[in-house]
Amino acid sequence: MPQKICEYSMLNIACVSPKGKPAAVEYNTKQIINGIMRFNEADIIVFPRLCISSASCGHMYRQPALINACEKAAHIIAKQVKNQYVIVGMPIMLDCDSLLDVAAVMHEGKILDLVPLENSAYPFYDFSKETLWQGITVSKEIHKLPNGRTFSVGNSYDKADIILLPSNKAYIAGDYANIQNDIVNLSKDKIIALAQAGKAESSTYTVHAGICAVAKNGNLLGCSKPFADDAYCYVNSNSKPISIKEYEYYSNPKVPFLTGDRHQQLFDCIEIPAQGLATRMRNTGIKNLVLGLSGGLDSSMALLIIVRTLKILNLPNTHAHVYMLIGEGTSKRTQENARKLCAALDINLNELSIVEDINNHLSTIKHNIKDVVFENAQARERTQILLDISNKVGGLMVGPSDMSEIALGFTTFGGDHMSMYGVNAGIPKTLIRLAIEYKAEASDTELKNVLKNILNTPISPELMPEQQYTEEILGPYILNDFFLYHHLDEKEPLDILSLANTAFGDEYDEAYVSTMLNAFYKRFFASQFKRNCIPDSPKVFKFSLSPMHSYIAPSDMSSSSWTDALKDVRNL
Repeated sequence: MPQKICEYSMLNIACVSPKGKPAAVEYNTKQIINGIMRFNEADIIVFPRLCISSASCGHMYRQPALINACEKAAHIIAKQVKNQYVIVGMPIMLDCDSLLDVAAVMHEGKILDLVPLENSAYPFYDFSKETLWQGITVSKEIHKLPNGRTFSVGNSYDKADIILLPSNKAYIAGDYANIQNDIVNLSKDKIIALAQAGKAESSTYTVHAGICAVAKNGNLLGCSKPFADDAYCYVNSNSKPISIKEYEYYSNPKVPFLTGDRHQQLFDCIEIPAQGLATRMRNTGIKNLVLGLSGGLDSSMALLIIVRTLKILNLPNTHAHVYMLIGEGTSKRTQENARKLCAALDINLNELSIVEDINNHLSTIKHNIKDVVFENAQARERTQILLDISNKVGGLMVGPSDMSEIALGFTTFGGDHMSMYGVNAGIPKTLIRLAIEYKAEASDTELKNVLKNILNTPISPELMPEQQYTEEILGPYILNDFFLYHHLDEKEPLDILSLANTAFGDEYDEAYVSTMLNAFYKRFFASQFKRNCIPDSPKVFKFSLSPMHSYIAPSDMSSSSWTDALKDVRNL
């Protein structure tokens, strides 16, 4: 049978992601009204989910002050709506104390309906229809346009000609192509219109890209770029299909975090944290950034993110206050890496020795052994200096600790474990390496050469006078990152072991893989107390270790159920 298509002429549809601020209802209302005025010729205007309050207010949605402000704002917005249909997202509270995430359908100065949105953190489970706000109903009715066609809000794909999708979905690496493909696939015999929450949302643990798109009959008619300053999509009867972003599908069983659009995901490894950091700077009014640069992978990645952040904000590189804090274990190679990287990026590098400070501190506590106390004292001294400098310059201290270190607890509590914003916390070490490789290939000769030298420098904490190699302590990062991905994907220990043996059989024998998986579980579970108080940091890939958003666990949990599952294998 021939495929069914929607044959009527295209309506004028605007999808708009306004520049909202978390819980700033009056400000957000003005932005929404400006969008309505701007696209006053549109038949339908779609705004994002929860856009009156913003989509990142957490438990504040249960505060009457916010709920009441949103109700008043909805009526103010509705009065500005003429002949078009406008969809605006907001939270509401029913008389029974049920909190709902709804889309208000507005037309000719009135709110016609409040549509509960599916897959919400505050779902509409208990009611099919409830009267609220002087006769306005909460329901999932389909609405009819003057031309006889119908539209619905949400995922009622089989029942309406036009599906309007207000969204508060956070953006993760590679999402741009996925979003385009998703709405095109949904639009085989319909029109799909999407409006996502924008980049001004809180970046405490996620970032939002404000992607707006419209598709019809399997063709993309319009799509805004991720993180656009003016995020909207407007289509009408003259709109022609545009090309979907094409890419070569990438899959490597050894690197499960990286699947799909490899180039976009590696680009997003820098872009997502930079956008999150830029949002934090806008919302706080801070214009200076402070970083401790060691010349290793993680701090070099953090510096690349800082440079991108300052470009997003149109601030000169002089707003980056970068310090190399030299200790007894700092090597000549990493010092030279740091100097050359800053020179290539046009960043001023400040060099300070912490040797005397550490000796004085250890003398104060009467400790003269070069052991873990000596190592951790350096990490904490560096953090204290950088935090104090942040106060001095009115800046924000950027933390470089990556997802792999956080998973394995390879950070000093109160030292490199702490910062004011952790730009690498959502990126495993394997992906940091690949992202720097990707950046190097796209850079001029000077930056390319220094990045390649950083990539070729052995990973080391450089906390002892003698050489240290991190992977001799923890095992290969590529193996630990593999374990981390599949553990977060809720796979059984023996399943992870089988997958690892299949993927890495050409590199490691089964006994070694089993030993490393057992060690991973012990370190991972023992380190939860550090993760439960890590700084704000943006999610970059499918999984995150944020204790506020993604990975919630007690600090004193046992690993025995996981390690016991491996005992029989290890005893063979």
